[in-house]
Amino acid sequence: MQRAAAEGDSDAVVAGLISIAEALRDMQATLARMGEKCDPYIYYQRVRTPMSGWRNNPDLPQGLVYEGVSTEPMQLYGETGAQSSVVHAFDAGLGIQHDQVWLRDYLDTMVLHMPPAHRAFLRRLATANSGPTNVRSYVQRVATAELRDAYNAAVEELERFRSQHRAFAHSYIAKWARKETTGTGGSDFMPALTGYKDTTSRHVLPQ
Repeated sequence: MQRAAAEGDSDAVVAGLISIAEALRDMQATLARMGEKCDPYIYYQRVRTPMSGWRNNPDLPQGLVYEGVSTEPMQLYGETGAQSSVVHAFDAGLGIQHDQVWLRDYLDTMVLHMPPAHRAFLRRLATANSGPTNVRSYVQRVATAELRDAYNAAVEELERFRSQHRAFAHSYIAKWARKETTGTGGSDFMPALTGYKDTTSRHVLPQ
C-alpha cells in the first residue's frame, strides 16, 4: 500500500485500505467471542496474576531475582497485547500518530519485546511514513472521495477495535478491582486505552 502511494496507484491504495478494514472487522468478530471460553472472574482471579510481570507490581516492588542469571532483581513487563506487532502495523500504515508522550513512549517500549523481525518490519513501515510512501498524506493530497472514504473506514474500524478492547479491559479487570488500574504490561491501562482510542478517532479525515 505504501509503495502504491509512492507510485500514485490510487486503486491499489484503496484496495489496501479496504483489506485493512476487513481484517479489523474480522479481529473484532474474534475478540467478541472472548466470553465463550474465558470467564471474566476466572480470568481476573486465576489467569491474570501470573501474566502481570515484575514491573510496577506492588507484590514485587523491587522486582524478581532470577537465580543463576543475576543477583540483582529484575523488573520485567508482563505479557500484553501491546507487544504484538499487529496493531502497531495498522497505526504505522494508516499514519496514526500518538502525540501524547506517555502513550507513545509506552508503545515504543513494547516494541522492544517483539521478535527482531517484527521490530524491523515496524521500522520499515515507520520510515516509509516520512516520504512519498505516506498513505495518509497521499490520501489528503489526491483528495478523491473514494480514497478518503476507504481511509476513513479503515481508521474507524481501528477505533472500533480499540473501543472493543477497552470494553473488555473494563469487564475483565477494572470492574473486579476498582482501585487497580495497572495492566499486565505495567501501564495505567484504562486512561491509556482511552487515549489510544481517542487519538485514533481524531485521524478521521473531514468530509
